Amino acid sequence: MTPDTPRSRELRPSPARRWWLGLTVGLIVGVGVLIAGTLVALIGFAAVILLAMEPPRDAPVGGLLSGFGGAWLALFARVQLTCGDGCGPTDLVPWIAFAAAMLLIGIVLTGRVVRARPRQPT
Repeated sequence: MTPDTPRSRELRPSPARRWWLGLTVGLIVGVGVLIAGTLVALIGFAAVILLAMEPPRDAPVGGLLSGFGGAWLALFARVQLTCGDGCGPTDLVPWIAFAAAMLLIGIVLTGRVVRARPRQPT
């Protein structure tokens, strides 16, 4: 960890930028896990650890969970809606529920960041 000096605070990305970084990583890892499996899941765990190393942690982790859950929800819901009988897995409801839970947790963490952001005087 670096000391918390004015210069080090200037170099830190804003919470909004960290949220976008987390969202991008979440989307990539969410789709990547379905394509490549365990290796991408390990990369995803490493990404969560790296994004959560420096406070505030809610922004990047909220973005990552939103991206991961959103990617899975979109893909599984699309398969569920467009696939007829016998063309895919029989029951995707548990997977869709897990993806929705991840997305919801990401939204809650994002909401905490937005509420905690200092207001600009008008």
